[in-house]
Amino acid sequence: MGTASVHDIARTIAKYQLANPNVVQEAMAKYPDNPAKAVNLLVKNATLTPWQASRLLAGDHQGYRFGKYCVTDRLGTTPIARVYLAHDIERSELTRIIAFRRRHTIDARQVERLRNALEPFLGWKHPHVVNMISLGYEPQEGQHYLATEIPPKTTFSEHIKSHGTLPPEEVLHTLELVAQTMAAALARKGVHGNISPESLLLTSEGSIKLDEWAWPTCFDNTLGAEAPDCNRLYNALSESTKIPLGDVRNDIFFLGCLMHHAVIGIDPLAIPGSPPSDRVESMIPIGNETLPGSPRLARIIQSMTSKAIDKRFPSPVTLLDEVKQAQRAQNARSSGDVAGTTVFVLENELELQNVIRERFREYGYRVFIAADPARALERYGSTPFDAAVIDVGHLGVEVLDAVDQLRAAAGRADQRLRIVLLLDRNQSHISREYPNGTDLTTLIRPFSVGRIHRTLQDLT
Repeated sequence: MGTASVHDIARTIAKYQLANPNVVQEAMAKYPDNPAKAVNLLVKNATLTPWQASRLLAGDHQGYRFGKYCVTDRLGTTPIARVYLAHDIERSELTRIIAFRRRHTIDARQVERLRNALEPFLGWKHPHVVNMISLGYEPQEGQHYLATEIPPKTTFSEHIKSHGTLPPEEVLHTLELVAQTMAAALARKGVHGNISPESLLLTSEGSIKLDEWAWPTCFDNTLGAEAPDCNRLYNALSESTKIPLGDVRNDIFFLGCLMHHAVIGIDPLAIPGSPPSDRVESMIPIGNETLPGSPRLARIIQSMTSKAIDKRFPSPVTLLDEVKQAQRAQNARSSGDVAGTTVFVLENELELQNVIRERFREYGYRVFIAADPARALERYGSTPFDAAVIDVGHLGVEVLDAVDQLRAAAGRADQRLRIVLLLDRNQSHISREYPNGTDLTTLIRPFSVGRIHRTLQDLT
């Protein structure tokens, strides 16, 4: 477009109420034949922004207002929308406007789908969410738009790039905040659907906020080559696992990939030149040996990024529970406490089961109890525990087969498993077959529950 005249510029400013009419009139009167000088004067006295000025001088007559929001700058663009910085006229607050491209919202059914996807989040105030204010339509632009608060500038990937890998306790804290937020959203029947290095943001206070809830992946016609990388990865995972795009387990998978990247500095999905389906299928899980000081965190990330749905955390609440257990175990190691240690007790006497369960929980253990050794083997195969207390005296020497299998499974997984064998007096010979060591010890009756607890502590 050519340069606009002073008259055209003044008329556009008045149409969109961009500035005080008296101030504009003074500038135009001072430079009636020089639009550039008149507009630059308005920029100098902060009446207009440089972005508004450049568009006015170019003769652009649209794109200055979305409802009550006056656009002051352009922040970016995506295949789905243009993103603007705007000023809320009524509240005198800065706002972000996401103006959806017309070709994506020309179908009323698509608009309804967008509205349904965003409904759980509109007006929701949460400390770890870039809050959405409203979804509107601007008739002069012919565009639907989403108004949100201004997001933090630092993305999670930029933070890792600048500061390197994160310590396990920081990764666990981030997981805790995100899982809490995802659980709160799910309670409102909302799912993020777009977990990526760009949607996880860090505030200046060192906390986190999740951005881009729901809207980037709710457009059917943005899954092709022009779609953002995250959209195509979500689609590839959904096709591979046969679960819907809107399933929260997809979010858990990609959050796990972010934590994998954070803790070892390598993005597991970064395979240059490969299509999304290959990147998802070829992803190499984090190894047990990668975090020798934080085996629980390694197991959490392994579960989050498992392509087998039955091995992945089914919900943010389940994930949050495991994260909190890992945090307690992490704190226990540094303080010498046992809080957070997971113990599987094999015991067939109901009264003793109840006593051990109650006392061990008082000590701070997380306790699982069963009489069937198969239950312990099954549990260890899906979610390894830290220690096992096995009553050989009550279950019989046959249970030693399960002991051998548990130790072998721990060895294959390169994980430490502490075992206390409870023996009757006539089974003392088993102590010679299973000599005391750093990961296994025996107790011969009589003993108290407190003695079992102290014995476990000695193995820590």
